Amino acid sequence: MSHLERGELFRRIDAGIKAGVARAIAEHKRAGHSIPILRDNEVVWLTPDEIPDEPEAVAVPAAPGTRPQP
Repeated sequence: MSHLERGELFRRIDAGIKAGVARAIAEHKRAGHSIPILRDNEVVWLTPDEIPDEPEAVAVPAAPGTRPQP
């Protein structure tokens, strides 16, 4: 597998994970469940009313040793 193919594979995996997380966050909000997030290196629970309507607004931190994508 070439670097270009591997890069595309990683982009697709990343997009799939982000879409799944956004869907899970939206489902939690609709069901009235709180979610934990990491804010300033501390776990904070957001109530359903505090969860943004756009789940993408809840940032998913990059894995250790990786660079966040723009």
